[in-house]
This record gives sequence, structure tokens and C-alpha cells, in this order.
Amino acid sequence: MSDVGILVSGAAASVVTAVTMQTLGVDPQALVFGAIGAGVGTTAAPELGRVRSTMMFVCVVCLCALAGTMAAQQYWGNSPLWRNLIAAGTAAVFHPLFAAIVVRIPEMFDGVLRKFGLKETTK
Repeated sequence: MSDVGILVSGAAASVVTAVTMQTLGVDPQALVFGAIGAGVGTTAAPELGRVRSTMMFVCVVCLCALAGTMAAQQYWGNSPLWRNLIAAGTAAVFHPLFAAIVVRIPEMFDGVLRKFGLKETTK
């Protein structure tokens, strides 16, 4: 894929994400604070590949922004302060947690296959 194609596909993905988050009622401010929190959480996350870490970062930002928005609406009368704090805090905690789980998934899957005798153990 050419450089222009990569830029266009990235821009299209950004537009789709923005429209989806707006449809769900997530403010852009919550996304920014979720990105800040996920950036802080990146320092404690295990090493991932470039594509995996990018996808993990975007997913954590969107989910934590949604969690912050929902919690603020439910418990604090849609307070922007609490929405942003919850989005940043949950992203800082869940980014390393989700990254650690993603790193361990192949090992867990191999363990399950060995347990049921579908994969031979290597020595």
C-alpha cells in the first residue's frame, strides 16, 4: 500500500471512530483524557508489536472514555470533571492490564490445547 493509501485509510478509520463515539454520546474531551491516561499506562505495559500496541491503545482509549461518560452520567450528574478523571484513571490502569493479558493469550491457548491433548508438549 502506498503512503497516500495508508494516510487515507488512517483518516477514514479516525472518522468512523469519531462518528461511532459521537453516536454513543462520548464527548471528545473524554477521549482526550482517556488518551492521556492510556499514555501514562503505556509506561507500565509490556512490549507489544507496533500494530498490536496501536490497536490496544485505541481500544483502551475508546472503552475508558465510554466508561467515564457512563459513570459520570449515572453517578455524578454528567459532571465533566468526574467524566474526565474516570476516563484518564481507568485508561491508566487498564492499558497495562489489557496489554499483559494480550501478551499471555497465546500461552494460555497453548496450555488449554495441551490440557485436552490436542497439542504435544515440547521438551
